[in-house]
Amino acid sequence: MDVYPRADGEGQEAVYESYFEELQQEFDDQSVLCLVRVAVQFATGQSTLEQYLDDILAHLRKDGPRHAYDVPSPFGEFYLELDLIGGAVKARMFTPGFVPLSEQEWGILRKAAHLAYTTGNPVEFDRKSQDESLELSRLSPESVDILAIICYARRHVKLLPHLLGMFPAVPESTTFDAFDTVVLEPRLNPYLGRWGHSKMGRMEYITIEAQLWTAILNAGWIHDAAIQEIGYRLHRELYPSCRAGEDGIPFGTPVFFDWIQAVANRLRPYVDFVGTLLICCRTLEEARDVVAVFPLDKIYNLDNMRKEREAGSPLVRSGDIPVLIAESNVQDEALKIDILQLVLDWYQDVDLNGTMDRWEECSHMTYFTALHRAAQRGDEALARFLVEKGARVDKVERLSGLTASGFARREGHEALAVWLENQPTAHDG
Repeated sequence: MDVYPRADGEGQEAVYESYFEELQQEFDDQSVLCLVRVAVQFATGQSTLEQYLDDILAHLRKDGPRHAYDVPSPFGEFYLELDLIGGAVKARMFTPGFVPLSEQEWGILRKAAHLAYTTGNPVEFDRKSQDESLELSRLSPESVDILAIICYARRHVKLLPHLLGMFPAVPESTTFDAFDTVVLEPRLNPYLGRWGHSKMGRMEYITIEAQLWTAILNAGWIHDAAIQEIGYRLHRELYPSCRAGEDGIPFGTPVFFDWIQAVANRLRPYVDFVGTLLICCRTLEEARDVVAVFPLDKIYNLDNMRKEREAGSPLVRSGDIPVLIAESNVQDEALKIDILQLVLDWYQDVDLNGTMDRWEECSHMTYFTALHRAAQRGDEALARFLVEKGARVDKVERLSGLTASGFARREGHEALAVWLENQPTAHDG
């Protein structure tokens, strides 16, 4: 949901593109106060936080309001991208076996929700909870899930892990299990203008999102994270920044290492994720710190590659790390060689002749090896190292039809091209 100033200058208006007909139908019905109208009124400043929480959370209470539109979406969605908190309530309402909250539990949740919304300080949260005599231990895991979503929506990076640590029991399904790409992407792009209960500067978005998901993953608050769409998107979207001022998680910081440890433990990322970390390393020691977090069994592709190699099948995407290192603009040739040697020692199933397949060059799929890239860039020492370690000089890139020597010659590196042409090929004795 996007919120913009009205053209007439009288307040704000909400615009939603997804599920327009369903949402507009609910919004236009003045006889009821369902989740969409509650969210829109709060987002546009027509209601207070107290009114918003009362109306949203009332749907979870025993004998709470039930309206014509309080039904599952025909698309199986809960409108999380419209309003995270309202969507969490709707998701909980239609979870199989949902039991409405007693008046006692609802009262505790309602007060705790206000605290979670208005303070991100764990000490202050605990103090105010005690001052109000809130028996938080009486909350069910399902109620804690609502509080966790409030912390997430408000980007409370300190309160969220504190809260999840207080309640180790995880419900059978959490709202985070229902997340997908359309929920995550607006959180990472402030230029979309999406309303989401919190705002901050552009450079902070990815780092703060990484801190929040570190807490969620470490607490096990998302089930089967490695096979969920959101799990795949997380390690794609929450990436490191190699240089100061770039978007991303500042490389080498505690936040960075906490995040990649959570990724390794819970997501089993694809091999190119490790490559994106290694190309930020400015020393061999930093590279050692990175690979130490990702043994073979914690990388999805490499573990499969080992099994495929044992079964006699061709390796898949095993060239990603070498290609990324060969392309790096952060490291000099000597450091690239040192890091590649570390990779070959640490991950014995990495194939230097494997390609990294991706869309580029006028939307065509390219299939470069590390040697192709080294030759293209004129990195002679790196090219010699790769050939020495078994990189094939006769490997042809499928789109261009060029070998490594062809790339070197095309870019004006004639001496390197001649050297490559004089190296033995796989067909030579």
